[in-house]
Amino acid sequence: MLRLLKNRCLAAAWLNLVIILITSCNPHPGFEETESGIFKKLDQFGDCEPALNAADYFVAEVKFKSSVRADTGYSFQLHHQSLKKSSSIDKASSPPGLRILQELDSLNCGDQYSFILPFSEIDNSFLSAYADTSFYKSDEEMEFSIHILKTFSDNDYFRFLMNSAQQNEMSEAESIELLLMNDVRFDYEKHGDCFIQWVENHTGDSIKPGREIHIRYTTHLLDQTRLDSLTEMQFSFGKPGQIIGGLQYGLSFLGKHDKARIYLPSYLAFGENGNSNGIIPARTPLFFDVEVLDVR
Repeated sequence: MLRLLKNRCLAAAWLNLVIILITSCNPHPGFEETESGIFKKLDQFGDCEPALNAADYFVAEVKFKSSVRADTGYSFQLHHQSLKKSSSIDKASSPPGLRILQELDSLNCGDQYSFILPFSEIDNSFLSAYADTSFYKSDEEMEFSIHILKTFSDNDYFRFLMNSAQQNEMSEAESIELLLMNDVRFDYEKHGDCFIQWVENHTGDSIKPGREIHIRYTTHLLDQTRLDSLTEMQFSFGKPGQIIGGLQYGLSFLGKHDKARIYLPSYLAFGENGNSNGIIPARTPLFFDVEVLDVR
């Protein structure tokens, strides 16, 4: 019996030693090394829908800082288009950023994970819009945390932005720009609080005061709700009382045969209280789908 107890104690000691050795080989205790060679840790499970890889848009809390030197880092709320396109990356080439994309692709709405990885693995195309990342080296080891707050289908995201503006949770201009930043199909320009998203940009005659113009347009709320049928107008540009001021200002950047969406906050459109018939609610941004048919 004494020999059996002694053998068990010896086996337990060896097991503890093995555990200590294995743990000491992990440079980041509490983190698990993935097959791709980065380290991750689950901070919180989520239970909302849809999953990240099934969503068209998501909103997340992001934090990152250097793990090898004193650094206060950055923290911000990220609005981002779907990660679905990551599946089209050639996995054989293993470009920078692919490993973290593979890990994010498995997250669910509500999940929060922390990662330790080289800075080159973080997509700087969106980080640079929120933070100055110029002093991080590509091979610098970083601590990166992401908490998926909400996931959306297209229409749900547009509705979320519009409702947030209506409830004064964000400015109308901010809701417009977040939508345009995440629409990779078209370029856009910002002129004050007037935003122009180019569908077709030609080099035809420009629209200037006194010129006769012929346009075709439809009007939409920010959530894509269409408010009218296709309308054509011919008028002398610059003469007051013909079209709303914000649309007139937006048209001044267009020319003959151009097609664009002109996004306006309510104060540049029908007023912060909406229009008189109640079709356009208060504090509601909208856009005009415009085609310039002729400029004379």
